[in-house]
Amino acid sequence: MNQCLSAVPFCGAAALSACFAMAEAKIESFTPTGFNKDVRQVAARFSEPMVILGDPDRSDPFTVKCAIPGTGRWVDERHWVYDFEYEVPGDERCSFTLRRGVRTLAGEAVAGPREAAFHTGGPTIIASRVSRWRSDPIDERQVFLLALDARADEQSIERHARCRVAGQTDTIAVDVVADAKRTEIIDALRDNGLELIDELVEEASSHLH
Repeated sequence: MNQCLSAVPFCGAAALSACFAMAEAKIESFTPTGFNKDVRQVAARFSEPMVILGDPDRSDPFTVKCAIPGTGRWVDERHWVYDFEYEVPGDERCSFTLRRGVRTLAGEAVAGPREAAFHTGGPTIIASRVSRWRSDPIDERQVFLLALDARADEQSIERHARCRVAGQTDTIAVDVVADAKRTEIIDALRDNGLELIDELVEEASSHLH
């Protein structure tokens, strides 16, 4: 009997503070954090009940700093989510800070880290087309049409972007076509009946909305 009783965990006078520490309310999880692409929603889970479902006065527990608009909502007593109006594009950082005074239904303060954040990194190619008839080979003066999910630095592209030819070890540097020359090429493609621009815009739009 004594052996069974000694195996049962309990909070005695000496262990009282440790038991209270284990019961502290906290944010159990927050996703996503760090580097992530194509984010449409974030989710936070608390260790203790925070709201009463159906209560019209329940408010968002976090202050949101992000260029992309969105809306927060409670899924249940412990789970809160924030839905962005569209996928967060490249070159964005969004942070979520627990509001001062946020407490559990039992009136306890929320302990632990109070901020979480994610970022979407640099620009990424989300759509591409080649300015040629589909049956024509690619030549050395080929023009490539690229749609990115964020504004890119043209000098950085020229420093780092390369083309690779099958069977060759050397890579080929690229030149960024800008301003009037770019407009001239786009107009010529449209005048020649190629639907590359419309296809590019349609594909890129499907990634951003």
